[in-house]
Amino acid sequence: EKIHELEKRLRDAELERDILKKAIAIFSKSGR
Repeated sequence: EKIHELEKRLRDAELERDILKKAIAIFSKSGR
């Protein structure tokens, strides 16, 4: 069960990182 929870947290963290990357890309494009 612990491993399952860790995998879920890891997926959530990766999703958040992907969203952050996209947001940064959009901001840097609109900033110029």
